[in-house]
Amino acid sequence: MKISLNKKLSFLIGAFLFSFTIAQTSSAIITRSEMLSVAESYKNHLWTASKGNVCSNKIVGGVRIDTPDKNCKSACYNLGWWDSKGKTNQSIPYKWGGFSTLSGFDDGIRAGSCGGDVYNRSIELSATGASNANAVGIDCSGFVSRAWDQKVKYSTRSIPKTFRELEEYEHLRLGDALNQKGSHIMLFKEFISDPDEDDNSEEENEELPEELRVYEASANDWKVWDRKYNIKNEIKNIYKPYSFFKQIDIDLIIDRSGSMGLTKMTNAKKAATMFVSMMGENDKI
Repeated sequence: MKISLNKKLSFLIGAFLFSFTIAQTSSAIITRSEMLSVAESYKNHLWTASKGNVCSNKIVGGVRIDTPDKNCKSACYNLGWWDSKGKTNQSIPYKWGGFSTLSGFDDGIRAGSCGGDVYNRSIELSATGASNANAVGIDCSGFVSRAWDQKVKYSTRSIPKTFRELEEYEHLRLGDALNQKGSHIMLFKEFISDPDEDDNSEEENEELPEELRVYEASANDWKVWDRKYNIKNEIKNIYKPYSFFKQIDIDLIIDRSGSMGLTKMTNAKKAATMFVSMMGENDKI
């Protein structure tokens, strides 16, 4: 596995002695499949609003609140979407500065909080946006922070200081992120292959696919949704790839001394094979 950080794992397979000290980004370890599950849960969350959750040009503490409901026009660039008349809505609405959990969002809606808050100049000047007591929802960095199971919200400016930048776009894997510092961040889902590409070609195609798919909370539709982008025209030289997972130093050692009988050696080989199978496609050993 490629080495870059001051972390050591020593594996003595055979004697089954594992000693390791790992400096993780957070106290909790989340898998890529769990990140996908969180992203899907924000996209597919169902909720019902009332007129009390609609806020239009509502000024609270010097901050203007505009919810992306169906009646929101110019403030939402005519992209307001959620219904306040009893119909079921799907997805968590965008809220600048938002970091709501799903349960926290539902509690806020029931309590009469504004359902989301689209961007405006007064929000930016406030630095934090409307308080959670006045509006609930999530923004781009809040969404990625939740997908990464973080207890604090990392901004697009703090992501580069905290998480690992990938060397190439080709290294992106499910759950990684594409970050534009000071502007926007998206959770990477997958590359989209060209359906016309010849899969039987003997020559390996080392070029990136034309498109990729992400999850994001954005002004494209003021909610959490998945969307595809053209890599050359919309991603490269604009966004930088980052990963929640840090690289680690690993020594994989198999004891070949006389104490290793046939059964022990067989088990050691199985353990080593299992370990290698869990490595990513860009990991090296």
